[in-house]
Amino acid sequence: MTPGGWLTLLISTAFVWSLAIWCYYRVMTAPTDHPIIKPPDSLGG
Repeated sequence: MTPGGWLTLLISTAFVWSLAIWCYYRVMTAPTDHPIIKPPDSLGG
């Protein structure tokens, strides 16, 4: 593989890993003080 191919591979892999880690962090540190969302009473909620 050419050096440009390796560079593209490394940059894209690092981007995907960092995006996945950021998304997991956002989900795991979300505030829990929000009320539970439920369907309206007319729909059995």
